[in-house]
Amino acid sequence: MSDTIDKFEKKFQESRLQYIKSLPGKISEINLIWNQLNTSAWRLEVILKMRNLAHNLSGSGGTFGFHELSEQAKQLEQELDMIKINNDGIADEESITKINDLLISLQEASLHTIQVYPSIPASLSKTNLVYILDTDKDSSLGMSRQLLYFGCNVKIISDISTLASNIQNSTPLLIIIDTEFANLMFKNYNVIQTLRKEWLLTCPIIYISRSNSFEDRIIAIKEGANAYFNKPIDISLLLERINILTNAHIVEPYRILLVEDDLQLANLYSLILERGGLKVFVETISEQVINRILDTNPELVVIDLSMPKYNGIELIKVIRQHQSLFTLPIILLTSEKDVNIQFLATEIGVDVFLTKPITEKHLFDSILNRVQRSRYTNISITKDSLTGLFVHKKINEYLAEQLHLCKRYNTPLSYIIIDLDNFKNINDTYGHLTGDSVIITLANFLKISVRVTDFVGRYGGEQLVCICPETTAKAAFNIIERLRKHFAAINHYYEDQTFRVTFSAGIASFPKFQDQDIMMAEADKALYKSKDNGRNQSTIA
Repeated sequence: MSDTIDKFEKKFQESRLQYIKSLPGKISEINLIWNQLNTSAWRLEVILKMRNLAHNLSGSGGTFGFHELSEQAKQLEQELDMIKINNDGIADEESITKINDLLISLQEASLHTIQVYPSIPASLSKTNLVYILDTDKDSSLGMSRQLLYFGCNVKIISDISTLASNIQNSTPLLIIIDTEFANLMFKNYNVIQTLRKEWLLTCPIIYISRSNSFEDRIIAIKEGANAYFNKPIDISLLLERINILTNAHIVEPYRILLVEDDLQLANLYSLILERGGLKVFVETISEQVINRILDTNPELVVIDLSMPKYNGIELIKVIRQHQSLFTLPIILLTSEKDVNIQFLATEIGVDVFLTKPITEKHLFDSILNRVQRSRYTNISITKDSLTGLFVHKKINEYLAEQLHLCKRYNTPLSYIIIDLDNFKNINDTYGHLTGDSVIITLANFLKISVRVTDFVGRYGGEQLVCICPETTAKAAFNIIERLRKHFAAINHYYEDQTFRVTFSAGIASFPKFQDQDIMMAEADKALYKSKDNGRNQSTIA
């Protein structure tokens, strides 16, 4: 009998452990649905899905003995049962505020459950809670919704007492402070010094401000701010800076291509880098380097000087012959200490020169620092500051890369161009700020609606682009038609008025169109057919 009990207890504890390991995924799914509701239509079936997830979490949490988690999920379930949808088809502000608070509490209960269970790896217990200290409600809500899309749990705080009570309950991943809030709430005190010394906070702190003056930036540095952003905030750059400051991996992992003929050494380097959250591809054959770069699209390449047949210097020269790879960051690894070799490496475009043997920390830090700066620079150049989407140049580069893969592996691809209907009338009627808000809404709607493997960019003005790998023209048509109908049901706001906006789309696909320029031109023609035929529709080229 005792053996049976022991076996049951062992299985129960194993199941309990698996349940706890699944908690971050369960919480993320609930947060994702909540973000979808906040950025698109408040559909009853989506609210019901979120309510059912909370219901299941409440029941399962109680079954496994996690009563705090179960209670928080139960409160969320009850609030979703009572959610109020106003005449415009969206939830009222009171409901949104309550549910935001409950989601924070649920996240905290989940983290507490993970932390108190000794068998769970420490990496699972990281908080992704961000505090925004700002008295500007519209600004902080807009930033909060963008951060929620990337998996951050955001708490907006507008007074000192709320800040104090929250800090007692949970330590944030990061704090974003508006300088006007700091001046108003902390008077003449150094806000960062207060948070560090009196409240013992060690997390990174970012200042945001409407001022872009040199003097204010110097003050931020002297007070100890880890970064400074000028309003309106470029969310893409903010997310990347949060990623750098916290190593929270709220954006996709950095992609590294390692060119090393010694497989054992390559595996060791990969282990060191992957342990730090980087995504590593390995190539051992010199002749395959260019194809490997095109296939994996790395953000940095690490090349060993002593490669067989063709050495690292020759490989780098070949890489630099390709115009699209001319600025690709490259690190050269070598045991060679000849200064002349180092000078030659610098002349041909090597960014960093690392001498072997190299410590794990030196290798990781050198690669991480270089790839962080590279991505940050790339984002500022290639991402649109209004929407956070890739710009025209990046769209062309990505389409070229994907067509290369399609031709190589004989897989379909669809290119979709989207244009807001009657956009000039929106600007003329409601003003350019409202027009910008409509573009941002469409951008966010597309980002949360398409697959992870799909690419969304801003072609220019009110035109956006979706590039869908492994998608036929018919499948692309079905996707964009579904999105078109959903977007047309979204309410947009101007003062006390609401209005709706539609879009038209044109689709061109591989293998019917194999040339990039022709594909883009044909999609454009299809778009204008949609416009000529009455707008608010999609056409296949």
